[in-house]
Amino acid sequence: TPFFTMKQEGKGMGLAHVFHAVQNNNGTIQVESEEQKGTTFIITFPKGERHTNIRGMEMTQATDVRTELSQFLKENLIFYTNQWIEYLRKNKNYLANILDEHGELDHYSKVGQPLMKIVSENLTEIRTEKIMDLAKEKGIQRAKMEFPIHLTWEIFLSSRGIIWNAIKTFFNENNKTLTTDEFFSLERTVNDIIDLYIDTYTSYYTNYKDELLKSHRETVEEL
Repeated sequence: TPFFTMKQEGKGMGLAHVFHAVQNNNGTIQVESEEQKGTTFIITFPKGERHTNIRGMEMTQATDVRTELSQFLKENLIFYTNQWIEYLRKNKNYLANILDEHGELDHYSKVGQPLMKIVSENLTEIRTEKIMDLAKEKGIQRAKMEFPIHLTWEIFLSSRGIIWNAIKTFFNENNKTLTTDEFFSLERTVNDIIDLYIDTYTSYYTNYKDELLKSHRETVEEL
């Protein structure tokens, strides 16, 4: 999972992020610490298993399914975008009105729901830099517009829901099946793409706001 930070020094991942990453890869962490002397972290990962030909066939089939799913999302992008817009108008009218004021819903109805489009284009290969560039551009744009961050998170939440509805429809209509491992792998990929976009968007949004506030403070102090 790609990691992103706006910190000036160091990665700033923190023990919680490291623990989560190690745990997800079936690793273990052993800690040895003595005051005034130092701390040693020993991180251990299990040796990878050699894949058999049967396993290789399963991986190929899973890749083919992802390719078909990607194509399905691209072909039905406008259809599900309109479903999403209809959901907003029915259940979150206040949010739909704000997006209408900025002309965003009309734009999306023509080009497609942004997050679904990003997921469809990155299912087979996650292009981290491209996702982050798109999120950065949108985050700064919304910060300049004074678009409330909590409303953006509502947009992200509803977007995630419509994406998974589309994925469910794909498997039901095409009688596709996945093993448990394949399903969780797909789930991780889809949510990693969405989370990367959300994290990057939030980082640049808040960073722009912080820099703006800092600039205002410096101006006030100078005056």
